[in-house]
Amino acid sequence: KAGFDGVEIHAAHGYLIAQFLSSARNRRKDGYGGELKNRARFLLEIVSAIRGSVGRSYPVWCRINGEESGLAGGNTINDAQELARMLEGAGVNAINVSAISATFPSTCWPMSLPQGWAVHLAEGVKKVVNIPVMAVGRITLELGERILQEEKTDLIVMGRAHLADPELVNK
Repeated sequence: KAGFDGVEIHAAHGYLIAQFLSSARNRRKDGYGGELKNRARFLLEIVSAIRGSVGRSYPVWCRINGEESGLAGGNTINDAQELARMLEGAGVNAINVSAISATFPSTCWPMSLPQGWAVHLAEGVKKVVNIPVMAVGRITLELGERILQEEKTDLIVMGRAHLADPELVNK
């Protein structure tokens, strides 16, 4: 069977799971609000349900925000590190680190951001877990190679570059 199988849980960019995780957006007063342990409950229940369905050997990874920049009271890299440890403990195989910003609240980050703008967040998460960490953020082939050589992250994620040039990897 060609291709890579696995499940990525998207818990970043302001989508539903990210809203639960967000210290700036989650105003709940029940067991799903307050401290990060409670805000992460929804995500950890999803991880548990997926693991129960696919088993321990099937690849499951999670995309999280490394920070919520510009959001008053938003999550920081310290929160992302704590969440990453929880996810590792729950059996996630890898963590894909992105971010959200009050300036750019969607998943469509502008091309004006510098290349590798989010690598420092993946590097921060990598310091606290023993599972692979993925970096995003306008990464070119050359920059990606350097980031890997410097061991700032374990994997490079490239979206727009592959849309612009589907033969990128073959080149």
